[in-house]
Amino acid sequence: MPRQIPPSQQLNEIIRAIYDELDELTSRETLTDIGDWIAERLRMRARSGKTATYAGSNLTKLKPLSSSYIKFRTRNRSKLHKSTSPKKSNLTFSGQLLDSIKARIRGESVIIGPTGRRFGGGTNERIAIYVQDQGRPFLYLGRRDISELVKIYDESLQDLIDRNKILSKTR
Repeated sequence: MPRQIPPSQQLNEIIRAIYDELDELTSRETLTDIGDWIAERLRMRARSGKTATYAGSNLTKLKPLSSSYIKFRTRNRSKLHKSTSPKKSNLTFSGQLLDSIKARIRGESVIIGPTGRRFGGGTNERIAIYVQDQGRPFLYLGRRDISELVKIYDESLQDLIDRNKILSKTR
């Protein structure tokens, strides 16, 4: 006959197994992977001309370029990044801003944003602030991003149960 474990001990063992899994899900390696995934997603989204205008919003098109800026970009076509054109609003002229978006880990937090200095002087962070002040926010997680992150963590916890880590400890 299998050994019987009292319900309170079962609960404590389940809680310990969940904490162990959460430690793995918040490890530096996991946070780096997730941060890199989000940074790439933000770069690709902006280059496609879309953005989340606030945390949890649906995606919308980036604000159109002004006619004077389109003329400037047309005159400087040879300097444009390969992923853009003079009329395309996708936060890309040289590509430096979007290419600089990186994930950094601070404790158990992920910080995602532009990094480094620009070839022509100044910092990418300063350009990001200017761009956002001009009505082109681009560093927010949208509704779908948040749903996918929750799904990743939900699948990890479900995997914990499926691997029988929790249930085997309570038998």
